[in-house]
Amino acid sequence: MNIKEAAQDLGANRLETFFLITLRQIKPGVIAGGLFAFIMSWINVEVSIFNSTVELVPIPVKLFNYIQYDVDPLFAALSAVTIYVAFGVVFVIDALIGIDKATN
Repeated sequence: MNIKEAAQDLGANRLETFFLITLRQIKPGVIAGGLFAFIMSWINVEVSIFNSTVELVPIPVKLFNYIQYDVDPLFAALSAVTIYVAFGVVFVIDALIGIDKATN
């Protein structure tokens, strides 16, 4: 018998079982996958270029295009801000759920 079956035997319905058992077990993987995708979208500009459309251009692609064709210190500052945003996301996740809990 597994944990989900035990929860349902003790009276939890399928929705309660999903939120109380399954979601808590997969939460570290979902958080890690989300962080990985977020960070990789900033690192791999090539992948972001292939995933962009004419109407929707990701921020890393815009920064890459501006840095490639213009010399302006504004874009260096924007690049620094994006790094701070990435760190901010990690700190917010740590404050909300704790990275040590997400990795265990």
